[in-house]
Amino acid sequence: MIVEDLRKSILMFAFSGKLVSNISNIDISEELSKKTSNDWEYSTKQKITLLPINKSDELFEIPDNWKWIRLHQICSYIQRGKSPKYSNIEKYPVVAQKCNQWDGLHMDKALFFDPDELSKYSKERFLQDDDLLINSTGGGSCGRVGLYNKEYNDYELEVADSHITVCRFYKDIANPKYVYYYLSSPMVQSVIESQAVGTTNQIELMIDTVRNYLIPLPPIDIQHSIVEKIELFFQQLEEIKPLETELLNIKKKFGNEFKYSILSYAFQGYLNNNSSKRKEYNINDIKFSLPETWELKRFSDLNLINTGIAKYEGEKDYYSTGSISENEFTPEGTYDFLNKPSRANRIAILNSIIEARMMNTYKATIVDSSIVDSLLSTGFFQIGESDRYLQKYIYYYLMSFEFRKQKNSLCTGTTQKSISDTNLKKIAIPLPEISVQRKIVEIIENILPLCDDINNLIN
Repeated sequence: MIVEDLRKSILMFAFSGKLVSNISNIDISEELSKKTSNDWEYSTKQKITLLPINKSDELFEIPDNWKWIRLHQICSYIQRGKSPKYSNIEKYPVVAQKCNQWDGLHMDKALFFDPDELSKYSKERFLQDDDLLINSTGGGSCGRVGLYNKEYNDYELEVADSHITVCRFYKDIANPKYVYYYLSSPMVQSVIESQAVGTTNQIELMIDTVRNYLIPLPPIDIQHSIVEKIELFFQQLEEIKPLETELLNIKKKFGNEFKYSILSYAFQGYLNNNSSKRKEYNINDIKFSLPETWELKRFSDLNLINTGIAKYEGEKDYYSTGSISENEFTPEGTYDFLNKPSRANRIAILNSIIEARMMNTYKATIVDSSIVDSLLSTGFFQIGESDRYLQKYIYYYLMSFEFRKQKNSLCTGTTQKSISDTNLKKIAIPLPEISVQRKIVEIIENILPLCDDINNLIN
């Protein structure tokens, strides 16, 4: 997704100091030193131990006037929420993990705690504007972050349950949105679950892990600038989102289908200024409208090469249907006559066309000198040269919608459906004169690169 990739890139530039100017008159180290250990510990009964930060701990390079710090150093409060006693009285909502989604808080999903339990909550547990909420339990949810704002609901007060960690900041040294955007960035989200403890869906992001989370902290004025720039860019990305959706729809609608449409027009005589009268056919559930000078033939009229090979000396490369993709050839192995696989019962004849028999599998290839005289699987059928048609004309027809639909409808089998020689001969193919075939091939080869350019542009 273009928009999502751009969003991730913006965040990566922002937190490595490359999104805004890093000129500031504020000394971030001095500002941090003003916060006493008592401030950091006031919300708990026990002393908080923060891990030292070594050079090897730093996750990436940041500007000289930034500083790597532990999350707890910029918080006046970090604590898990409390397990509530729920009630049907809708007075005091409880924010749970299901409420804290990437697109914001969904308070319509909140349950309520018993009003008689209110006295058991100390006042710091009541959520405040710009509290950072971190989902802390369960795979797929653990590490998801959100910012609380009173605008999300009209209740008197709200609390978090025990599966959410609440972080409250010193706003004179930390912009809550700056920390929110950093913790929601791919640098953090790509690894945050691996820092939880437990197994399968029972993982927990422990409170000490949250307190010790590394944050690249610039001076507060630079944080404000970064947040402004991120939100400006994100707003612009939202404006181009409908364009991306439209582009994806174009890709879905056209893509290779555009190529198939061109081929359909080619093989029904619409691309070479053919103004003659037309004949209508309906064969194998395919409607053909052809110039009256064209013939509609069956594959039984083509030079279909039978299976079977003569004994050979030495070894030959062997190509199964899985050995060929996008005209790339990788032999499955090399075998002498006595040890070859049972399906290795074709020979790659120069300029013959090979195509996979399996349903919904398309590997049309004109045999060139790179694979000539190799062994081929009987999973291919093979069309030899003839003075009645051009090999490239047949090759491009195998790419068309008309051929593919007929082939799939004629495939049989239980586990893996494929087309038999008998049914292969039933497939219809329009065959104009050689001179017309040559003109059609020329037109196709001029147009298909343009189709590829359109696909590349869409992609």
